[in-house]
Amino acid sequence: MNIKKIALGFSLVLSSNIVLAGGGQAVNCRMENTGYQNVYEGQVSCLASMRNGRLVKLEDYIFPTVHSSVTINRLVGNEFLNCTAKVPFSHVQPITKEVCDYTPYVNVSARQYSEGEAVFEISANDKDGHIQSRDVRINGASVSSHSDSIQVYGAVGETFYLTITVTDNDGYSSSSSAGITIKRFGSINPL
Repeated sequence: MNIKKIALGFSLVLSSNIVLAGGGQAVNCRMENTGYQNVYEGQVSCLASMRNGRLVKLEDYIFPTVHSSVTINRLVGNEFLNCTAKVPFSHVQPITKEVCDYTPYVNVSARQYSEGEAVFEISANDKDGHIQSRDVRINGASVSSHSDSIQVYGAVGETFYLTITVTDNDGYSSSSSAGITIKRFGSINPL
């Protein structure tokens, strides 16, 4: 098929129909050290005061925690007692968390704008960086465009397919495509 004219630019689009979107997937997930934290563990004790003024020693064993102090709660007789105790330092441990790269997200939709004219709307972004390059093709022919709105013109019955592949700054790629057949105005439907 012959592309009669391609106009690049921004257009008013009343609505769009998503055909196929790609990307935004987590890839290359790994555990990374993001810092260090103190760990506390051991036997603790503190003194709690009863209503009659008598001091009672409360004891407990604290399993590994990142808190350097704890509150010990006990029921002694018919009194609820509590006191705060320092937990002995045990060691320093690395803080690790899962870190992932993300493929870029790209989506293209197609909508007939008027009889003989259609528009492809492109949206692309990269969650963990930026879009480094994009390859836009209409009916297989490369189109040099950095616009997010691409208009095509053709005769009633002519079909246009747009495929876009975006590559992010980490080298990951995603693709999306949409197609539309030019209809008589009033019977507009994307493929």
